[in-house]
Amino acid sequence: MLKKLSRNEAFEKFPAFPKRDYIEEKDEEIFFSPQTFEAFILTVSSTSINNHVKLLASQLKILLSELDIDTLTFLGDTDTPWRYQKNDYKPAKEALLFLEENRIGKKFNGALQIDTTSLNPFIKHLFWLTRCNATLAYIHFIDNRQHLVGHICKYGIIHLHSLNKNTNALLKKAFDKTSFQQIDQCIDPFNNYGPIKGRQIKL
Repeated sequence: MLKKLSRNEAFEKFPAFPKRDYIEEKDEEIFFSPQTFEAFILTVSSTSINNHVKLLASQLKILLSELDIDTLTFLGDTDTPWRYQKNDYKPAKEALLFLEENRIGKKFNGALQIDTTSLNPFIKHLFWLTRCNATLAYIHFIDNRQHLVGHICKYGIIHLHSLNKNTNALLKKAFDKTSFQQIDQCIDPFNNYGPIKGRQIKL
């Protein structure tokens, strides 16, 4: 289900991956992002956060199928390990257990390659890790041909970037096969009353 790549292997194979490097001498971060053709902010209409995540994963799977993409590789933009922070909030705890059961060690900070047939459970757990762990890196995904780069933010919204003109045209056609809605602004549709429940930061 999950195939692991070291960070070095991932960047060698997919140099378009976004990343952040901390320069201690200057006390600043250096950001790298690939040149993109167009950016999209995608969401789905749902009545609960759990249904939202299921629908998000299923529609992403449809979109990828329309683009003839059968594998995505996920990698954090910093070297923070996937399991860096414990969390007792049930969905986050289940997500950490999912990683452990798939032999993702506590110090592993490399990439995970996911066959799209196994995308639904992975997206569910990735969302809860991202939503509940403020220390976690931004986990970006890329296809094997490096035509698309994206990430799912803490609000359960997909930020997707096409990297060339041809892919961009195919992507716009593929949107019609899904129930994705394009929005202009990233907001949390499920939490209007203070901090995100279960969100923690490790200092």
